[in-house]
Amino acid sequence: RYDHKVVIEQEIPGREVQVAVLGNDEPIVSIAGEFVREPSFFHYAQKYLQGNLVQQIPANISNAVYDQIHKYAMRAYQALCGTGLMRVDFFVTDRDEVYFNEVNTLPGFTQNSMYPVLWNRTSGLTYPQLVQRLIRLALERHAQKQLLQCELEAELTNLGRVRA
Repeated sequence: RYDHKVVIEQEIPGREVQVAVLGNDEPIVSIAGEFVREPSFFHYAQKYLQGNLVQQIPANISNAVYDQIHKYAMRAYQALCGTGLMRVDFFVTDRDEVYFNEVNTLPGFTQNSMYPVLWNRTSGLTYPQLVQRLIRLALERHAQKQLLQCELEAELTNLGRVRA
């Protein structure tokens, strides 16, 4: 009735654990965090409207699980050619199995959102400092892009020189 395709996913019972990635060519990964909540289905109102979520930072995971999450987050960031920021979310089961869930290329960014809080707890970055760092990263990326030249643009430029 609503579409010709249906996506069915297996439920992965576990907790959602998140890390923040920051950087361009040499990204870094934050400590992990999670929301403490009831194990039932997590719906929109619980997450955004009721305002009673509690952040657990660092997440209650072993060093081995964190190392795996760190590695996978870095691989996802690099595979997607991430720049600036990204939050990478995972599911962790009771048996410490790690499943990649999703990336958020524009994660929530209020002062209480997980992304800025993860950086504050990882390296002491304040919200204004994080914003300044992201601006610097954007300017760096912009400057790098300005050094690139499209082949067609180069050919047109060369044609103009030949005719002149």
